[in-house]
Amino acid sequence: MVDIIVLGATGFTGRLITRYLHAHRERKAGKFTYAIAGRSKAKLTELARAIRSDDDEDHLEIFEVDVMNFEDVEKVVKQAKVVVNAVGPYWRWGKPVVKACARHGIDYVDITGETPFVQDIIAEYDYLACKNHAVIIPSCGFDSLPSDILVFLSAQLLKEKNGGFASIAESYTAYSLKGGTSGGTMSTAIASMEEIPRRRLIEAGRAYSLSPITGTRSGKRSLVNTLRYFSPKRYGIDFPLAPHNRSIVQRTWGLLQLRASPDSVNDNTAPDASPTPAQVAAYGMEFKYREYLQISSPITAFFLSIGFAFGQILLFAFPPARWLLKKFATPSGQGPSDEVLERGFLRGTNITISEPAPGSGKQTVVRTVLTGRGDPGYTLTAVMISESALSLLLDKSKLPPMGQEGGILTPSTALGNTLVERLRASSRFDIESKVLVDAE
Repeated sequence: MVDIIVLGATGFTGRLITRYLHAHRERKAGKFTYAIAGRSKAKLTELARAIRSDDDEDHLEIFEVDVMNFEDVEKVVKQAKVVVNAVGPYWRWGKPVVKACARHGIDYVDITGETPFVQDIIAEYDYLACKNHAVIIPSCGFDSLPSDILVFLSAQLLKEKNGGFASIAESYTAYSLKGGTSGGTMSTAIASMEEIPRRRLIEAGRAYSLSPITGTRSGKRSLVNTLRYFSPKRYGIDFPLAPHNRSIVQRTWGLLQLRASPDSVNDNTAPDASPTPAQVAAYGMEFKYREYLQISSPITAFFLSIGFAFGQILLFAFPPARWLLKKFATPSGQGPSDEVLERGFLRGTNITISEPAPGSGKQTVVRTVLTGRGDPGYTLTAVMISESALSLLLDKSKLPPMGQEGGILTPSTALGNTLVERLRASSRFDIESKVLVDAE
């Protein structure tokens, strides 16, 4: 029996996760154990040999497993307290792992950005996970942990300033970043285009596709968006990760809103009473969320928007374009060098605006900024998913109520401030919240 099993440890991201856990201060202090699992025993043995230093006496257990064989998966999963799943595409290979974890009450985290996969595991395994107290958290990497945590922290500060019943009118996040692409990422993107039915992709792209309830739509999309409360002035465009990130944030909204008022999701206020903790956590029924890639010039933003849109249409509608991409893409299992990964960075800025205050009509505006040092999709993703797993393993009693009960959750609903503090302690992240405009 081990504390954490890294499934898909020999893939590009899996190796980074394994290295991070192996070097972790709490592992060296004896607070947790981990093992690695994958299809090839030879590759697992090679990885175990590569990460162990000469003076490292700990034995690293390895498990050979075929993720398409449920009995195989179940046998391995039952030997862990938390499963870190780095095997993608998740649409193709992820469901047996989630099923085994939900069935046996094993906590689970992954780094998927595949909305149809998350839809399926909610529909098929949410009840089972709740029943067996398994905490299942998809999207604990760059997809979509920063987006979820940024809105969570902004909402938290806004509530502190305006009282527990204050509601959010609008929230948006703008990213600036530098990062590379691995073969596994490209393989997952192409598999999503070719294997997931077009109808499912359209359904997954709709607002609130992962939420248990439907909320307020965010309005029409534009090629170029002026980002309010940015100085100097900045502009935002849609980018490929935005739809899935939005769906995770909206699931957080729906889970919190439903918990705040299970009998009437349209009315979570009670003027003559103090708000409950669940009502304090909820974002409010008028909540709207958008997400952008941050650009300094409106002209650059316009042409990038056109380019992104044309590229997506070309890849979806023109099979030879996908063939060329597969032919010249980095092979699966390979990615940027350590030096290139270290040169990457992430900066996410969230602006959250309250509903107008009764009487005065004034609004509170909160800004939360998350800065990460390292490639967002790989170096920082390895940190985010590892610290999510360690939150479940070592800090269970400190987690929000949902994180102690189970179900298909989101990073913020399951892990909350416990995860935020772990990210800060990792030395890779700075996270700060500030009130820009105070309604009072």
